Amino acid sequence: MDLPRSIIHSDLISAATVAVDTPPVAMSVLTQRHVIAGLTMRAVKG
Repeated sequence: MDLPRSIIHSDLISAATVAVDTPPVAMSVLTQRHVIAGLTMRAVKG
């Protein structure tokens, strides 16, 4: 069963994808510095 193109809102699907994918990417970018610092500190200390 094929849906007509007018029913599939690809612009809304794209917006939802960006909205769902942005927070995890932002969190990983923001916390990457702290994770690396913790790993290297432990490696030097231990």
